[in-house]
Amino acid sequence: MIDTDVLIWAFRGKAKATDFLNTNQGFFISIITNLELIQGTFNKQELHNIKLALKIRQTQNLPVNNEISQEAIGLAENYFHSHALGITDALIAATAIHFNLPLVTGSIKHVAFLKSKGLRVVPFRIN
Repeated sequence: MIDTDVLIWAFRGKAKATDFLNTNQGFFISIITNLELIQGTFNKQELHNIKLALKIRQTQNLPVNNEISQEAIGLAENYFHSHALGITDALIAATAIHFNLPLVTGSIKHVAFLKSKGLRVVPFRIN
């Protein structure tokens, strides 16, 4: 499962991120990631380009269901105060845990502490 930051880097033309996506067609993203991408666009054309790029790469959106929501609540209850776990990070991590998928992310410090909860983190660096 690909985290939002990796996709943003690719859409901003960072070669390493673009190459990674091009060699990993058919990847998964959380519906939360999709929403973050929409929220980060500047106009309808940019939104269209992102939607097209995701479609070409056969991206599969994973929904947030009740089980994922409950898992995210548990993560937030346990880690908001101690690690400042954000809402979107909790939902994305809970989705990866639920579907037993590794999370490819550059935001390692935001989720690395969730390894004990079953999150498999795959660090991604653009450098």
